[in-house]
Amino acid sequence: MLMLQYAYIHIEAPLDPVLFSTFLRQLPEAMQQKTLRFRRWQDQNNHLFGKLLLERLLVQQFHQAEDCLLHLHSNEFGKPLLNDQIHFNISHSDQMVVCMVSDEGPVGIDVERRKDFQVEDIKTFLRPEEFEALQNDPTSEKFFDFWTKKEAILKATGLGLTLDLKKVGLHGPKGYLFPPYDEWWHFHQLDLHPGYTTTYCTREERSTAQHIPLAALSAQFSRLEST
Repeated sequence: MLMLQYAYIHIEAPLDPVLFSTFLRQLPEAMQQKTLRFRRWQDQNNHLFGKLLLERLLVQQFHQAEDCLLHLHSNEFGKPLLNDQIHFNISHSDQMVVCMVSDEGPVGIDVERRKDFQVEDIKTFLRPEEFEALQNDPTSEKFFDFWTKKEAILKATGLGLTLDLKKVGLHGPKGYLFPPYDEWWHFHQLDLHPGYTTTYCTREERSTAQHIPLAALSAQFSRLEST
């Protein structure tokens, strides 16, 4: 049975150092060191729990080896990969971390905390029709709907920042990658937390992602639900 599943964490304050260390020791040594190189507690948490959510989903839900994080590698554009059967993506913004894993095909997910913006400041990232639509409805909800859709496609394809955002055309629930790619993708929304916009994209028009609660992943994760 094919699956598309996700888990997320929202942490509003620094963790107790002992609890943080308990989680940190669950990562491979290289990932521990990378986590500690971040100066802000939010960035440390984002890196740490992005990897831990991935590991728990892979092992517990997709039956991968306990040491699966040691087998991650990157494509030529820097997108992390595991194997040809399992696809995953991690996104974080401010105090929110979300991880999605799929054996249905490539997936990309983007979460953004909504904030004020100036329409003119982001003109270079939008196609003319998108810029016009945003001028007519200059709300953070509209802008971050556009932004998370474009980011989700970049992450799903693995092209990342090598692709000009204007090469992504938005058509409601669908996105189109202009030639030389000539691809259609489908967008889906998640309502994770007030103040955040979350979009994931897949090849399939009909796609339902299953939320896996923290407590279902491990008893230790359930301790975070009260932070």
